[in-house]
Amino acid sequence: MEELVNELWNYISGEVNDQMLKQRIYIICSNFDIKKKETELSVYTCEDYNTQILKKFIIGKAVKGLTERTIRHYETTLKMVFNVIQKQADMITADELKLYLAKRQVYDKVSSVTVGNEYRVLSSFYNWMNVEDIIQKNPMLKVEKPKVRKIKKKAFSTLECEMIRNGCRNSRERAIVEVLFSTWCRVSELAQMNISDIEGDELTILGKGKKERIVYLNAKAQLAIKNYLDEREDDTDYLLCSLDKPYDRLKVSGVEIVIRNLGKRIGVDNCHPHRFRRTGATLALKGGMPIEKVSYILGHESIETTQIYLDINEEEAKLAHKKYVV
Repeated sequence: MEELVNELWNYISGEVNDQMLKQRIYIICSNFDIKKKETELSVYTCEDYNTQILKKFIIGKAVKGLTERTIRHYETTLKMVFNVIQKQADMITADELKLYLAKRQVYDKVSSVTVGNEYRVLSSFYNWMNVEDIIQKNPMLKVEKPKVRKIKKKAFSTLECEMIRNGCRNSRERAIVEVLFSTWCRVSELAQMNISDIEGDELTILGKGKKERIVYLNAKAQLAIKNYLDEREDDTDYLLCSLDKPYDRLKVSGVEIVIRNLGKRIGVDNCHPHRFRRTGATLALKGGMPIEKVSYILGHESIETTQIYLDINEEEAKLAHKKYVV
């Protein structure tokens, strides 16, 4: 401020003779917060740009209704790409993206599935940039999609289903198992269920993309839920909660731990919540349910996605052929 006062005084001192003017100017200026204007250009780094553009992209994904877990995956993947390539996102070339994905497999030893997931994130991001006119050409159009070896995933056998049911050691475990067997829901959907979502044998859930759909509770699931709720001492609306106070909602990780421990206890390998979803769909199809209905209950947008879930062996395909093909 002293510098400003002197400059003002030097400017007007030739015009006036009042010796108190400088002091008066000083007093006036003391009532203001004064900062010298910077004439140098501010430095806008590559990191600043990528942070800003990533924030806009993530907001767009959140508005579309993607889950927090999916959004975190997008954010983590893109931050890692930017950190490795060290360029502004809009300046990154197709060759640099190809090299990044190649190094991930060769040097980082990640699986083809992981590389495929990162490829999808990058495709989504650069398609968004292109649509938003941030870039004129999408570099990912020149990046070949990684080939992922398709490993056929198995459903539980009928024997394993009964072993799982008999292996439940409390009413909460049985409720989790029977709801999974009956509704074929995702573990994230199960964790968010509320008691008030149940109406008779119907259960309204919030699926992928914040889309509501109705799933169905068979008699075993309804009875398991009733027995579980009858034993509870809390007054929360959570369908599944912790066993002890303060009776918090059981999270996705909590459900996964319950099912994994159950599998270890009874000797069923690869026991996890998503396998119940595959099992329900497979058994329903084998029982004669049209694949369109199976797809609807699973909450899939296309039958192609449903087909990936189904565990049908060659012998069953042969029997179906004899039954339906003249």
